[in-house]
Amino acid sequence: MKRRQFVQYSSFTALGALILKLDYSTDLSEKPELLGLLKDEKSVLEIGEAYRKQYVDEDNAFVLRDILKDSVEVHSKEGVTRRIAMDFEEGHTVQVNGWILSITEARQCALYSLIRIH
Repeated sequence: MKRRQFVQYSSFTALGALILKLDYSTDLSEKPELLGLLKDEKSVLEIGEAYRKQYVDEDNAFVLRDILKDSVEVHSKEGVTRRIAMDFEEGHTVQVNGWILSITEARQCALYSLIRIH
Protein backbone atom coordinates (compact mmCIF):
# COMPACT_ATOMS: atom_id res chain seq x y z
CA MET A 1 0.00 0.00 0.00
CA LYS A 2 1.35 3.39 -0.95
CA ARG A 3 1.72 6.13 1.65
CA ARG A 4 -0.93 8.27 -0.06
CA GLN A 5 -3.48 5.44 0.00
CA PHE A 6 -2.66 4.71 3.62
CA VAL A 7 -3.19 8.35 4.58
CA GLN A 8 -6.48 8.48 2.66
CA TYR A 9 -7.78 5.26 4.23
CA SER A 10 -6.65 6.38 7.66
CA SER A 11 -8.35 9.74 7.19
CA PHE A 12 -11.62 8.13 6.11
CA THR A 13 -11.51 5.68 8.99
CA ALA A 14 -10.77 8.44 11.49
CA LEU A 15 -13.49 10.63 10.02
CA GLY A 16 -16.00 7.81 10.23
CA ALA A 17 -15.10 7.10 13.84
CA LEU A 18 -15.28 10.76 14.79
CA ILE A 19 -18.61 11.25 13.08
CA LEU A 20 -20.00 8.34 15.08
CA LYS A 21 -18.66 9.88 18.29
CA LEU A 22 -19.91 13.39 17.56
CA ASP A 23 -22.83 14.54 19.59
CA TYR A 24 -25.27 14.96 16.71
CA SER A 25 -28.78 15.60 17.85
CA THR A 26 -31.73 14.36 15.89
CA ASP A 27 -32.83 17.94 15.37
CA LEU A 28 -29.57 19.16 13.87
CA SER A 29 -28.45 16.47 11.49
CA GLU A 30 -30.74 13.50 11.20
CA LYS A 31 -33.91 15.47 10.62
CA PRO A 32 -33.52 19.07 9.53
CA GLU A 33 -36.59 21.17 10.26
CA LEU A 34 -37.05 21.63 6.53
CA LEU A 35 -37.25 17.88 5.97
CA GLY A 36 -40.24 17.79 8.32
CA LEU A 37 -41.94 20.49 6.27
CA LEU A 38 -41.07 19.26 2.79
CA LYS A 39 -41.18 15.52 3.47
CA ASP A 40 -38.76 15.29 0.53
CA GLU A 41 -35.28 14.11 1.37
CA LYS A 42 -34.00 14.70 -2.17
CA SER A 43 -34.81 18.43 -2.02
CA VAL A 44 -33.18 18.76 1.39
CA LEU A 45 -30.03 17.01 0.12
CA GLU A 46 -29.94 19.27 -2.95
CA ILE A 47 -30.32 22.36 -0.76
CA GLY A 48 -27.55 21.12 1.51
CA GLU A 49 -25.19 20.43 -1.38
CA ALA A 50 -25.93 23.81 -2.98
CA TYR A 51 -25.33 25.60 0.34
CA ARG A 52 -21.98 23.84 0.74
CA LYS A 53 -20.96 24.95 -2.77
CA GLN A 54 -21.94 28.55 -1.98
CA TYR A 55 -20.25 28.59 1.44
CA VAL A 56 -17.14 26.47 0.97
CA ASP A 57 -15.71 27.43 4.40
CA GLU A 58 -18.63 25.47 5.89
CA ASP A 59 -18.30 22.40 3.65
CA ASN A 60 -17.26 20.26 6.61
CA ALA A 61 -19.38 18.26 9.04
CA PHE A 62 -17.33 19.30 12.06
CA VAL A 63 -17.48 23.00 11.20
CA LEU A 64 -21.23 22.88 10.63
CA ARG A 65 -21.81 20.88 13.79
CA ASP A 66 -19.84 23.39 15.85
CA ILE A 67 -21.60 26.39 14.31
CA LEU A 68 -25.00 24.83 14.93
CA LYS A 69 -24.13 23.78 18.48
CA ASP A 70 -23.00 27.33 19.24
CA SER A 71 -26.15 28.91 17.82
CA VAL A 72 -28.94 26.66 19.13
CA GLU A 73 -29.94 24.56 22.08
CA VAL A 74 -28.74 21.34 20.49
CA HIS A 75 -30.87 18.92 22.43
CA SER A 76 -34.08 20.84 22.08
CA LYS A 77 -36.36 20.88 19.04
CA GLU A 78 -37.94 24.01 20.48
CA GLY A 79 -34.49 25.61 20.63
CA VAL A 80 -33.93 24.90 16.95
CA THR A 81 -37.37 26.25 16.06
CA ARG A 82 -36.69 29.43 18.09
CA ARG A 83 -33.30 29.89 16.42
CA ILE A 84 -34.88 29.59 12.96
CA ALA A 85 -37.54 32.17 13.86
CA MET A 86 -34.84 34.49 15.24
CA ASP A 87 -32.81 34.08 12.04
CA PHE A 88 -35.76 35.38 10.02
CA GLU A 89 -36.43 38.20 12.47
CA GLU A 90 -32.77 39.26 12.44
CA GLY A 91 -32.39 38.90 8.67
CA HIS A 92 -30.01 35.94 8.88
CA THR A 93 -31.25 34.32 5.70
CA VAL A 94 -29.68 32.84 2.58
CA GLN A 95 -31.01 32.08 -0.86
CA VAL A 96 -30.28 28.52 -1.95
CA ASN A 97 -31.78 26.79 -4.98
CA GLY A 98 -34.51 29.42 -5.18
CA TRP A 99 -35.45 29.05 -1.50
CA ILE A 100 -35.05 31.77 1.08
CA LEU A 101 -34.01 29.93 4.23
CA SER A 102 -32.84 30.84 7.67
CA ILE A 103 -29.11 30.28 8.00
CA THR A 104 -29.86 27.57 10.58
CA GLU A 105 -32.14 25.67 8.18
CA ALA A 106 -29.56 25.89 5.41
CA ARG A 107 -26.80 24.68 7.72
CA GLN A 108 -28.95 21.80 8.93
CA CYS A 109 -29.50 20.74 5.33
CA ALA A 110 -25.78 21.05 4.59
CA LEU A 111 -24.85 18.92 7.60
CA TYR A 112 -27.53 16.39 6.71
CA SER A 113 -26.20 16.14 3.15
CA LEU A 114 -22.65 15.57 4.41
CA ILE A 115 -23.71 12.84 6.78
CA ARG A 116 -25.82 11.13 4.11
CA ILE A 117 -22.94 10.90 1.62
CA HIS A 118 -20.59 9.20 4.09
